[in-house]
Amino acid sequence: MTDPLAPEKLVPPTPGQLRRLMGAERLRPRKSLSQNFLTDPEALDEIVAAAELQPGDRVVEVGPGLGVLTRRLLAAGASVLAVELDARLAEYLRRELYGVDRFELIEADALELHPRELFPREPFKLVANIPYHITSPLLHAFLEGDRPPELTVL
Repeated sequence: MTDPLAPEKLVPPTPGQLRRLMGAERLRPRKSLSQNFLTDPEALDEIVAAAELQPGDRVVEVGPGLGVLTRRLLAAGASVLAVELDARLAEYLRRELYGVDRFELIEADALELHPRELFPREPFKLVANIPYHITSPLLHAFLEGDRPPELTVL
């Protein structure tokens, strides 16, 4: 079994590789969930840099998809709590990131979670390539209330 965080695993797939991977896994982007998948390494670098991650930071990632950003967050030393609604993608992530001790996956609708319960009494960051159709409700859910993230990068 290869290391899920090996350098070659941190390189996002090209659009062609993404199509082949999705086909091999029998996955299709679901328009109803506004699914989009990162393939631009520069965009990933910018997201991770903007997150100002330090080893041990706790990150909530909404809509991790195939785990392209997730792997980068983990490689930067963060503990990642990924929230994925799509059962097919959640299963893929379980297989791909099996054994990574700083990775936890919740198969749920992020809009139904209470941010203060994700990391009780601990600061966290919200870092995600979020599904477009939930942008406004997600921001309201995470930024309003008594436990907003210390940093948000979307």
